[in-house]
Amino acid sequence: MDLASGERSLGVHYLLSIFECKTGVLDDLHKVSSILVEATSRAHASMTGMITRKFDPLVPGTPAGVSVVIGIEESHVSIHTWPENSKASADVYTCGDDMEPEIAVKYIVRRFGSRRTEVTVFDRNTNRVTRTYTIPKLRRKLA
Repeated sequence: MDLASGERSLGVHYLLSIFECKTGVLDDLHKVSSILVEATSRAHASMTGMITRKFDPLVPGTPAGVSVVIGIEESHVSIHTWPENSKASADVYTCGDDMEPEIAVKYIVRRFGSRRTEVTVFDRNTNRVTRTYTIPKLRRKLA
């Protein structure tokens, strides 16, 4: 990810808006954490730590969201969930040469069973969006 000038790249940031997710995942801190850890591993990132948070429900007896942030040597992978809206927002940020962020993105989308995910790819050197795309429901099984 070195620039033509020899300057080190500031990285690529994938921003995910994940809609219509599978029930029973978004409010389960253990499942969400496991998904992010596996996505990080599959993308060849080097995990350095993890912070998790399970929120209290606004209405007793209803699902409540979770947040998971994984520090990686290459930057971070994070997610915040809103089970009451069947939605999650995630990001995969890498400034490393060896990490494959697209692998993490696809794994996260599949595991959340999203019917639609909007992805924005942001170049941190230019501070510009380099592309946006939508991932429809992925039907293939994970290896």
